[in-house]
Amino acid sequence: MHPEADALLSAIWDHPEDDTPRLVYADWLQEHGYERYAELIRVSVAIARQVLPQTERARLRRQRYELGRVIAKSIPFTSDVVNSVHPRDGIPESQYGTDAASFLTYCGKWWPLIAPRSLSLCDLVGREREVASCDYLRRLVALSCSGTSGWGFYEQREEINWQPIGGILLTALGMRTDLDRLSALTIEPIAASTVDLLGFADTRLAGQLEELRLWVQFPDGTREDLRGENGFVSEQIRDFVALHADRFANRSV
Repeated sequence: MHPEADALLSAIWDHPEDDTPRLVYADWLQEHGYERYAELIRVSVAIARQVLPQTERARLRRQRYELGRVIAKSIPFTSDVVNSVHPRDGIPESQYGTDAASFLTYCGKWWPLIAPRSLSLCDLVGREREVASCDYLRRLVALSCSGTSGWGFYEQREEINWQPIGGILLTALGMRTDLDRLSALTIEPIAASTVDLLGFADTRLAGQLEELRLWVQFPDGTREDLRGENGFVSEQIRDFVALHADRFANRSV
């Protein structure tokens, strides 16, 4: 992790119209051996200002294109990944989505190409423990986990062929004490037991979350949304468990 760079990126994302954080970030990259990234950012800032003659801006666009090609060749990903996420202006997106297997394989090599503070992971079933223990999670402010393969953009949630994520994900996340930035957590669907949920309700992480979204799958296969927010996540988890006690026990109401 690079705390200084993360702080600079946050300033860029929070103030997208301000060139100063971008140029400070470029200086930081230059000082830490990422000269081409630094140059790419500076060139992009100069183009965006639109104060240069058209011929000079055209020259800078060609320069930016060539810089992008050189940088892309140095990235340890497949060409498809590079083409889909490579930041044209040198600034990574604050949000990023991928499948859990790719995340576990490549996240240690993401930076500085990819550096999200909000991460969405799909196809997570069977990888719950690995994901929950990954060091990269320490930099996140929001994490969304899906049990489906793919994203189902054009389908209603109820129409997707979901596989429920194991409750161990929630338990393992709750055991961590280093997720200080995480304020929003979504998991859908999750086959969490009352033990999983009540155990998580007592954790430090539950106490710090501003938003929790769980699509809980009961033993009979039915599902219900559990939503917690505004500092009352722990209480709302306990209320949910009490309200649905018969469904957790698989008893008809």
